[in-house]
Order: sequence, then structure tokens, then C-alpha cells
Amino acid sequence: MQQPLVSSGRQRYSVDVQALANEDWHIVTLKDVPYPWVTILLLSAVVLSLGGLSMLLAIQAHKEEELTDQVIAGQAANHRAEKELQTSVLELESIFRASLVGLVLVRNGRIINVNRRMTEIFGFSRDEILTNDIRQFFPHRPSFRRFVQLHLSMLTLGDVEQIEYTLKKKDGTLVPCTLSGKAVDIKDLSRGTVWVIEDISKRKSEEQELERAKKVAESASIAKSAFLANMSHEIRTPMNGIIGLSNLLLRDIPDGQQREYLELIHRSAIRLMTIMNDILDFSKLEAGRFEPERLPFFLVDLLRDVVQPMEPTAKRKNIRLDYHLDPAIPSPLLGDQLKLMQVLTNLIDNSLKFTRHGYVSLRVRLQPVDTSSSSFVLFEVADTGIGISEEAHDKVFESFTQADSSHSRRFGGTGLGLSISKGLVELMGGRIWFESEPGMGTRFYFTLPLITTEISDLHPIRSNPCAPVDEHLLPSGCGKRILVAEDEYINKILIRTMLREAGYRVTVVHNGREAVEAWQGGVFDCILMDVQMPEMDGYQAVDRIRQGEPAGEHIPIIAMTAHALRGDREKCLDAGMDDYVSKPIDGIALLQLLRQYVIAPYGNGHLPQRMERTQ
Repeated sequence: MQQPLVSSGRQRYSVDVQALANEDWHIVTLKDVPYPWVTILLLSAVVLSLGGLSMLLAIQAHKEEELTDQVIAGQAANHRAEKELQTSVLELESIFRASLVGLVLVRNGRIINVNRRMTEIFGFSRDEILTNDIRQFFPHRPSFRRFVQLHLSMLTLGDVEQIEYTLKKKDGTLVPCTLSGKAVDIKDLSRGTVWVIEDISKRKSEEQELERAKKVAESASIAKSAFLANMSHEIRTPMNGIIGLSNLLLRDIPDGQQREYLELIHRSAIRLMTIMNDILDFSKLEAGRFEPERLPFFLVDLLRDVVQPMEPTAKRKNIRLDYHLDPAIPSPLLGDQLKLMQVLTNLIDNSLKFTRHGYVSLRVRLQPVDTSSSSFVLFEVADTGIGISEEAHDKVFESFTQADSSHSRRFGGTGLGLSISKGLVELMGGRIWFESEPGMGTRFYFTLPLITTEISDLHPIRSNPCAPVDEHLLPSGCGKRILVAEDEYINKILIRTMLREAGYRVTVVHNGREAVEAWQGGVFDCILMDVQMPEMDGYQAVDRIRQGEPAGEHIPIIAMTAHALRGDREKCLDAGMDDYVSKPIDGIALLQLLRQYVIAPYGNGHLPQRMERTQ
């Protein structure tokens, strides 16, 4: 039996108990017991070993768990990647099959893959495309060699994009296509190239249709221009007779009822001419056939020539008409004086038409300089007329409209004047606007670029045919000989009478051939040449005359034509004529031209300059 142990402090004792004879007494013997260090150490070692082993087992189990998770995650990722790859492949295959353009993969000169669109374009089956030579798509061998030489080598430098080439279908039909190519590896073409082939036959057909439509439109435009030219000629020719002959009669008929009737005829003819000019100008603006000239002119003379013909109208309506020119504006200016006069005439005539009392005023000044480097001239036409309502402001510059339809009946007009004025101002590089209130009058403004020139740059410029000139102040013809080539009977009578009354000796011929023969057989100081004549027109006649002129000689030739479209004046000058007058011919303007080319040379000792065109 193991002896019990007792402790006292840190000391341990074994207890040995012996009984004595006296039953109530025992002998207890305490013996020192040594501390069991070895046992403790052994037990500790065992415990530590067990703990370490448990830890190692736990770590291993954790690693195995992590490895298992990684394996599972990897398997899931691989599954997803495979699924995504399958999806991408399916998508690419769908795109490949559904593509509206042909797709071809070429490797080592053989077609490896092709989509369905290629079979639709060229009529081959997929197997025929994959098994046959690539040259089956080219019309002939030279075409294939040219393609290889021109385009295949470009793949080593980059992509080939949108080249047009004609390929061949299975049935031999040629089809226009665009080809775009890309190398899988530009350093190694043997790895393959991808080609995108698009059938553009429909687009080509549309382009050809558009080209045909363009030619038809151009032909229609040419026909329209020819029609306008012929209409201009046919209308202006009788109008020339009416206006010219009424002018001659007005000089001889004294005051009375007949003169009043004749003045009505004359004014009606001029009004009809104005309407026709508006329609022609509108047609030219609409077709873009107006080209502004750049000739030098004096603004003060231009304003006087615009205002003076309108003074009788203003006087008759008891309206004050005046104009003012800012002295700060330099002179001369460079621009298209005839178109500027047309704009000012339209605006002032419009103001006079819609003004019952008060005034119409024209003011010209420099526009205040802003941050821009260009300078502009500001023109202002103000009146005290009926004004324009707010709701009609947007209609003012529209074609064939007026602010109020009742005005068309009360005041007349085609409704083209302001539309033409707007087009001309914008054509000359300016802008136009207005301010108006009903019953308070209207102010029209427009600006034009200020372009100055030197006095030495001035060429002789025709006077405005509308400007009033005292005919008695014009010099006499002094017996100078004028050759007139004109086929219209009324015009011949008119021109011959007018020139003879001015003191000229006149010879009239019927066509260009007779004009050349008369020039060759006579001596003339000037030729008035109609452009449109039978047998030989004016251009051919002038060419014959210029070719036959001796060296150092030059007879002035002035074109007379009812054509009034773009290019007519330039065509006359290029043909060798010196100047140009448009029918109906204004007698005063024609006599002024003759003074310039026939009378003036004898007064100043030199020939007049030929009128120049500004290039």
C-alpha cells in the first residue's frame, strides 16, 4: 500500500504510521520525499511532443483544405473560361456567318475559311471556294498578278483598306468590290491574312444613277439658261423698239393728250421691263449665276445717278427725297457699282411706293469700327411710310411676297425687289436688315466691305443708263461714220433715226457676213454689232474683223444684245468687242458710249481705253 504524502511549505514527506500496543496510540514517522523532476520532465516532454504533433496535424489539415479550395477554384475558373471561350467562339461564328460582307482567311495562297456571304456574292459553294484556286475570283491572270503586285506587298507595311477591284462570279459576271486586308502577323505573312470583301455593285449603280441625274439636271440647267437667254432676247427686242420709238416721239410731240398717252405707253414699257429684269435677276440669284464685279467707281456719282431719276416721282407725291454721303468715306471705291445701284434703287423705290407723305432719305457713312480688322460702309434708306407689322417681319425678304397681300393690289410689285436686294448684298459680302413699326416708317440698313483703290487704277466706266442726261449737251456726231449690224427691222429704224439725229452717218446691214463685207469695203469710225443674227452672228463677225485688221489699227466695236445673263458681257469682251450695251438700248447711254469711243479720241488726241474686266 502506498504511503501517504504530506507537505509542509515546499517540503514533502512520506508518512509511516505504526500502531502501538495501546490501541489509541500510533507512531507516525515522517520521511523526506525527493521532488520527481525526471517524471515531470518526461511528462512535459510527452505533452510538448503531443502538442507539436497536434499543431503539425492541424497545419497540414489546413494546407490540405486550402489546396482543395484552390483546386476547386481552379476547376471553376477553367470551367468558366471554357464556357466563355465557347461563347466567344459561338459569337464569332455567328458574326462570321451573319456578316453582310464576305470574310476570307488565306494562308499560303489557299483559302482556309470563308463565310456564307462569300458564297452569296460569288455564287460558289463553300467547298468550291475552299478546294479551288484563289485565282478563280479574278477575271484573268493579268488582273490577279496586278493585284498581287500592287496590294499584297502592302500587307507587310500595314493594313490594306477599301481598295476597289473588279472580281468575277461563278457565272463569269464581273462585280465591283471593295477589299480590305489585314495580316495575322505582318512579319510573317505565312501565318495568314484576313480579307473583307464587300459587293458595291448597288452603290455603283446608285452612283451611276446620281451621275445620270446630275447630267440631266445640268442639261436642264443649261436648257433653262438657254430659255432665259432666248426669252430675254425675244422680250427685250420688241421692248427696245417700244421704249426707243416712244422716246423719239416724245421729243417731237408737244404737250397734249397724245403726249400724255405716249408717256403712259413709255412708262408702262419701262415698268414691264423692270418686272422682267426682276424675274431674270431672281432666276440668276437662285441658280447662283450672279458674279460680282470689282471695278473702281466714285460713290458720290453713283448716289446722284440713283437719286436723280426718282426725283420726279418724289415731287409728284410731294415727298422730300434727299441723300447724304459721309465725307470720311474715301474715294474711289472698288466694287460692283451696277449691283449696288440696283440695291439702292430697289430700296428707295420701295420707300417711295409705300410713303404717302414726309420724306425718303438715303444716308451713307462708315460703320463704327469694332474689333474686326475690316471696314464697312453702312447704307441707310429711311422713310415715313406705312411701316411693317411685327408679324410680317419674317416675310420681308421672302420671294414673291409682300408684308401684306393687300399691298400687292394697292401698291403693285412682284414681291422680288427685297429678295433680290438681300441676295445681291450677301453676294457682295455684306448683310441687310431693317427696323420698322406700323405707321412709323421703315429704315433699311445694309453694309458692304470698304475696298479702296488708286485713281490711276480707274478704267473708263459706262455711265448709268438710267441717269438723266440732257441730250442737247451731248456732242454732235460730226458726220462720223457708224456701221450698224442689226437684223430686227424695228431696231434698225430706231438706231438709224437716233444716230442720224445725233449727227452721225449710218450704214445698216442685216447680219454679220454683211457687216464684215461692209467693213472691208468702207471706212467706219465705229461698229455697233448685234450678237444674235442670221447667217453669221456677231461673235463670228468680230473675229473675222479682228483677224483682218492691219497692224496698229483698231476699230471700236460695241456689242448690242438682248441677252442679259451672266457671262454675256464677258463673252463679248473676250470675243474682241470693246464695250457692251444691253437692250432695250437707252439712247442717251449709247450716245455717251459713242462720245467715248468716236468723238473723244479726236478731242484729246488718243484712243479710249478698251473697257477692262476685273479678273
